[in-house]
Amino acid sequence: MDGLIFGFVDNFVLLIGAYTGLEVEKFLPKRFQVGVGAVAGAGIGNTVSDAAGALIDPALFSMVGGITIGCLIPLFAIPLITKIRETD
Repeated sequence: MDGLIFGFVDNFVLLIGAYTGLEVEKFLPKRFQVGVGAVAGAGIGNTVSDAAGALIDPALFSMVGGITIGCLIPLFAIPLITKIRETD
């Protein structure tokens, strides 16, 4: 079953990222300490979990770079979305 290892590692590491996401917030500037830590933690956790899963799964190993970059790009939207939400 192609992708089984990826799926397991992906969700396992993502759960760890989600549970520790709020801890990331204390390292952010005060203006971002409004629950953004959970969002950033989930995004970072997802990136790490996807990369780890792809590294371990032979079916996806050749796609590690693209998967990782694809996961990181949306993280740059977090400050913009936070700013938009603050103005509402």
